Amino acid sequence: FISMPPDESGKGLCYTWPEYILRDTDSSEFWNCLHKGILDDLREERILRSQDEDTGFLKPPALRYVPTGFRFDGGTLFDLASIRRSHLAFNYDLVKDQLEQLGVQRLSIRDLYEEFREWIEIVGVAEIQAQSTAWHRKVASLFSDRMQLRKELRALPIIPLRDGSWAKAKTKHLYFDSGNEDE
Repeated sequence: FISMPPDESGKGLCYTWPEYILRDTDSSEFWNCLHKGILDDLREERILRSQDEDTGFLKPPALRYVPTGFRFDGGTLFDLASIRRSHLAFNYDLVKDQLEQLGVQRLSIRDLYEEFREWIEIVGVAEIQAQSTAWHRKVASLFSDRMQLRKELRALPIIPLRDGSWAKAKTKHLYFDSGNEDE
């Protein structure tokens, strides 16, 4: 069943089978032990797809569910194959709670920061500049009030300067003029 392609809506048996993990816990001890054994075995099997379509099936603990608030234009914010490979395919959104029982973790804001840092290191500041205004707004809105990440964010080259270069917020003597002659 995992080789079946999704239907027109992107669903299909491949992405909805975890619905059958739910069960009544008031069953007999035998069924409870059997269910636990099945879940334990499924955690060690390559049964889930990632966002990277070129990657085959992966084990549940190798994948992270990306909350909808951390997405942009139907994809990941920081588009790298290595990042897409670690994200659970969005087609599993309806069964994310069941997949947590198999070891799929939710992407945290700290994890998102780590992806941002990795993305900047790999693609460089030119790619930051190439992103749309909407993308910049989305990233800024996610990190703007995260005090626990402020020190780490200050170390990233994410401040655009007029000469086209990018600076780190922790740079000494960083000066922002008003853009007019009324200073």
